[in-house]
Amino acid sequence: MKPGILLAFLLLAIGAAYCTIPQGYVLAHNKTLIVPANAEWVDSGLNISESDYLVVSASGRWGYDPRPQFVKGPDGSVEGPGLQLGRLSAIIGNGTEFAVGSQYGGFANGAGTLKMHMYDTTLRKDNTGNVSANVLVYSKQAPKEAGDANKSQVEEESQAATQNEGPAEPPPRDAGCTAGIMLMMALIALYVRQTQFAPPKGK
Repeated sequence: MKPGILLAFLLLAIGAAYCTIPQGYVLAHNKTLIVPANAEWVDSGLNISESDYLVVSASGRWGYDPRPQFVKGPDGSVEGPGLQLGRLSAIIGNGTEFAVGSQYGGFANGAGTLKMHMYDTTLRKDNTGNVSANVLVYSKQAPKEAGDANKSQVEEESQAATQNEGPAEPPPRDAGCTAGIMLMMALIALYVRQTQFAPPKGK
């Protein structure tokens, strides 16, 4: 298999894994924030619970230094895991700051208001640019309450049958992730088709 095709399928697998939402969770909040590079913290206004699952996708250009070589995307200009200079990061309530970058998916590490900023250990006044961060908050679906006495026998039997089958599974991926995966699959198919019918080099 050619390296280009192998890389495309690898990216597809990573995207599919990232987009997976825990079973029993439903979308509770969908909000987009503009995070300036020189802001101390940007308050999302979202109240997060410890059991919530967060999915964040961010884009844009910013830098912790005004020189062009330091102006990068939400992942920052320093490679490596965790908190790095210029990387989009977040904090929940009074918890521990964690790295977000351009893509993030994981359970909340605390409870409280979600805030975001550029991770920077130096002065912020010379930071430039901003990024846009789309935040999806998935909350655990509360179990259905038992039917009251006013429900008809048919409704009660239907509810009992549903309970015997177990709780309905929510969609494993949100619409945005599904659309992105479908687009990537289409691009892979186009790449394979063009590669197959491309004339040999040197002829």
